[in-house]
Amino acid sequence: MDSKCFNFNQCPHGSNIRIYIYPYDIEHTSVLFNKIVTFIRQSKYYEPDPNKACLFISNMDTLDRDRRSYNFNKYSTESMMKLMNEGRNHLMFNLYSGSWPDYNELDFSGIEYPKYAILIKASMSFENYRPGFDVSFPLFMENHPDRGPQQLSRDVHYYRNNNGLNSKHVETINVDRIKSPKYLMVFKGKRYTYGIGGETRNSLYHLHNGNDIHIYTTCKHGKKWKEFVDERCDQDNAEYDKHNYQTLMKNSTFCLVPRGRRLGSYRFLEALSFGCIPIVLSNSWVLPFNEIIDWPSAVVMADERLVFQIPDQIRSLSRFEIESMRLQ
Repeated sequence: MDSKCFNFNQCPHGSNIRIYIYPYDIEHTSVLFNKIVTFIRQSKYYEPDPNKACLFISNMDTLDRDRRSYNFNKYSTESMMKLMNEGRNHLMFNLYSGSWPDYNELDFSGIEYPKYAILIKASMSFENYRPGFDVSFPLFMENHPDRGPQQLSRDVHYYRNNNGLNSKHVETINVDRIKSPKYLMVFKGKRYTYGIGGETRNSLYHLHNGNDIHIYTTCKHGKKWKEFVDERCDQDNAEYDKHNYQTLMKNSTFCLVPRGRRLGSYRFLEALSFGCIPIVLSNSWVLPFNEIIDWPSAVVMADERLVFQIPDQIRSLSRFEIESMRLQ
């Protein structure tokens, strides 16, 4: 990596990564920013002395750069650049960039990110992602738990590879003892009758068969939704209210995760938390932490242009393949 981008002298080889957090005003930062900072403070990576730190977190809450959001804060580019040495060794967090109507991924509403800062960002596209430098981050709600539940130990066994060596272990799966969920695939969420992200969500109703595939959408989104209603909105809204979001996800093998206005979706983490295999419909989205997580072995990557092929795609998977994905 170019030394212009990162000062390796602050991070001695073989030593633990140390993170310094600039003093900040808790009254003028968002709940999510405080949550992230608190988590790091309580971790083994926190360093209270800036002279001993390898990485730095700015005191500017840049998580929400949507100018229409109530969490939006105004900052000057000049103050950021002076503080951060053009961003070298600095971590910058962002969940929302751009705003109505185009939600431009690189529009940070009044500020220009220091070019050498490591961007930890949700809804990041392959076009703007810098491999080995930036980090793709998941969207998560304010009430998202800080830590997941403890994992129960599972039985594993070793198998011999082509060279006859016991080089890898795999989960033991007895497909005959596995109880199949009630539904094959579900989705309950907003569809956009106007604006970006609407094309994919507006086509999902074609997949609904009322048997093992259940799709429920609502047109109620934003302040102007009534101005853009179509012929299906009344029926969609009525059916939508009859079904519980969590119950559907808990009782389905697969959960559709289409893009929203931006590439990412809260539904991605929610599906995983319910044990529902995500079917990702968001072309060019860099999945969270993709450089260390083998997502293709745990989720279904579908193409937004080929929505109608999804049922055949997932029906072709064996029970063993499905349970292997769940265990990842």
